[in-house]
Amino acid sequence: MNEVAYLAADAHSLLADGYNSSRQPLLVSVNTSTGSDTILQTIQSGQLPEGIVFDRRENLILNTVGNNNTLAVFKKPWSGSPTSTFIYGSGAENGYYTGISLNRSQNTLWAGITLPVQSQGYGSVQANSYPLGSVGRSSTGIESEYYDSIAVDPQAK
Repeated sequence: MNEVAYLAADAHSLLADGYNSSRQPLLVSVNTSTGSDTILQTIQSGQLPEGIVFDRRENLILNTVGNNNTLAVFKKPWSGSPTSTFIYGSGAENGYYTGISLNRSQNTLWAGITLPVQSQGYGSVQANSYPLGSVGRSSTGIESEYYDSIAVDPQAK
């Protein structure tokens, strides 16, 4: 991996999403002793990685933006097909999540959201049910604000 966008860590693993030297979006597992990486997912062309987080069962939630803005849940070892997906929109013009985090009780997945509007954008925070299934409340958008990441305090344990 040449460019890391987001990281997720649990007690045993470090995963990263980002791009290789050919700008192909990837999800990789990082060996914390050597720094080498192993490709877990080659993200579909037209989709961009925009955040990853583990739940307490070591499922990985991957946020991708593009033709379909999608949250996908993968069971360990996080390769192969997702166990569930939740499409929350299509394309950047309709707004997209940038960074995701679970609350401590793990019933809400929070996301920073960017809503492009004319020459500037609006940033807000969006709640989603977890397990995935519905979009909940959101904060009021703030003009010319963009959120690249989000953290919940206290974070999931």
